[in-house]
Order: sequence, then structure tokens, then C-alpha cells
Amino acid sequence: MPYKNQQIRLNNKYKNLSIDTRFRLEERFIDNEATIALRNRNRVKLTHPIGKSKNYVAFADEIFFNLNSVNDNLQAGLAENRWYFGVGRRINDYVNLEAGYQLSYVLRPQREDFIRHIIRLETSIKFPPIRRRSR
Repeated sequence: MPYKNQQIRLNNKYKNLSIDTRFRLEERFIDNEATIALRNRNRVKLTHPIGKSKNYVAFADEIFFNLNSVNDNLQAGLAENRWYFGVGRRINDYVNLEAGYQLSYVLRPQREDFIRHIIRLETSIKFPPIRRRSR
């Protein structure tokens, strides 16, 4: 199921608390379906340093909304909610390592809803800005 997305991401700081907000619109192409499934994903992630170290704690909540109905199993409305709690370490200005627990509640219209328990290990890399050489 390939998809493409557009997103807006906002980063703010309040004292030592970092607030990362992401709004994403996904266009999902479902096998054997003529209609494109549209889904909105909204995530808020909070991070706070632990003391004066490079370690931090993180909490995130991400909500998924299907914007249209494609078939009996993919109906418009709330589709999933993911809660995450973890700890991380800032290796340098460009690399973070993070590990944590994610609880994912999935709503399914034609079947029983279910909960997933996930252990997440994540490496995030932020590429440095590209600077042009002066002539």
C-alpha cells in the first residue's frame, strides 16, 4: 500500500520543554480499490532534558483520522491512537538515539478493535544545512 503525504511541522520551546507538533495528510493507495484513502495524522511530542546531561525523556500522542470511506474495513472517522513514552540521548547536534514503549489502539469497523504493545528503538538523523562555497 504505497502512499504519499504532505506535512506541516512546528517546533517550540517552553523553558526546558521542547514541543514538536506535526500535521500530516496522507494519500493512501489501497490494492484493488479505485478510491484513494485520505488520512490525517496529528502528533504532539514533548521532550524534556534529564538534569544537565544529554539524556531526555519523551512523550508523544498521535491520532489518526480517516477522512473518507473506501470499503467496509476502512471507514471515515477515528482510526488509531498511539501513545509513546521513552528516554533518549542526544549524541551530537545531528544524531539522537531513543528507546521506549508505544501503546497503539486501533479501531476497526467490521472487526473487534485491538491494542498493540510495541518496544521502539529509534535513531534520528538531522542533516546539517547545505552551505554554498564562496567563489
